[in-house]
Amino acid sequence: MRSNHISKVVVQTLSEKEYWKVSWKKPARPLLTSAQKEAQARVQRYFRNEEIGTKFVKNITTEDGYKVLGMYKDKLITFAKNPSKNTIDHEAFHTYFDIALGKQEKNSFLGLVQKRQNLASKIDAEEWMADTFADFVAGREAQTG
Repeated sequence: MRSNHISKVVVQTLSEKEYWKVSWKKPARPLLTSAQKEAQARVQRYFRNEEIGTKFVKNITTEDGYKVLGMYKDKLITFAKNPSKNTIDHEAFHTYFDIALGKQEKNSFLGLVQKRQNLASKIDAEEWMADTFADFVAGREAQTG
């Protein structure tokens, strides 16, 4: 609604020629691809918009220099380009793990998984859990359609 009001103001203050110059410029935010729209809808199956945001970027590089397909931090899931369903579900797990558990609970879970799966670190344990969750969702969708 608000942008329509602003457009009317712009139309009234610019000549017709100036209006058409301004009107045909690229949108302020790039339009989402169908894969990105699907990713947003999939995230919204898990969380409300006001709980968790989504962002799409060209590439994501970790602090260690690794290229990744998705990342969760501070109530924002960032995806590189057009994420797969598996990446979306993987990042949704990280999000749940962060917002649903306290620090002590997280450490207990991570320590247990690290030990049982014989993993090198708690980071590896959380990645293993996120991968396992995403694989579970994919398998369940394959069975139920």
